[in-house]
Amino acid sequence: MAYKIKLNADEQWTSASPTTEKLQRAGESIGIAAGKTAAKSREFAALVRQRAQQVTMENPLQFLAVLAGVAAIAGFATRIWRSSENA
Repeated sequence: MAYKIKLNADEQWTSASPTTEKLQRAGESIGIAAGKTAAKSREFAALVRQRAQQVTMENPLQFLAVLAGVAAIAGFATRIWRSSENA
């Protein structure tokens, strides 16, 4: 369905306009989706934080070993990356 749009400075957009209603519904949908995404992100962050605290309390040496391994791998990867830029 094609709508004719008049370019008249005196004409006001009304809330009954089909285009305005569609935009309003789209905005509401986006707002709802953003709210749900933010809530799920907060839930996930809380779960990860709780799990990390549990692991560090139950297995502190294992946690330190994993942390050291990740740091070593990151350092090795950084060294390779920097040496490849100088070549």
